[in-house]
Amino acid sequence: MRFTHLATHNELDFSGPYVTLSFPETGVLAIKAGAERRFRLNNGVAACHNGNLELRHSYTGQTWFGPAWNSYRVVLTRSTDGWLVAKWERIEWVLIGFFIPTRSLIREWYRFEPVSQSQQIQPETARP
Repeated sequence: MRFTHLATHNELDFSGPYVTLSFPETGVLAIKAGAERRFRLNNGVAACHNGNLELRHSYTGQTWFGPAWNSYRVVLTRSTDGWLVAKWERIEWVLIGFFIPTRSLIREWYRFEPVSQSQQIQPETARP
């Protein structure tokens, strides 16, 4: 899975050989890979907890069985060897037949190799 899809749920707007994470201003996380998406910290969408960065997304909808509520959470942390470790979780609540509540949890782990400054592709400079 591509990191941009994991973190933003919209991989189509993001292209590029690598992803940059930054804090361009106080309380804002930016994810950039061609396009840029910003997350405000502590507003329910992104937060810092115990040295980890959490990104959240939720929505409600309808399934064959009844109404559903889905919640996605990505927890980002840096490993001791410099890799970015992402824990992705999806929790789904469904009210089967509008009477029986059910819950499912899916959890996956990903590791993304860091890119050194020498590996990054520098933008071409304008030529006269």
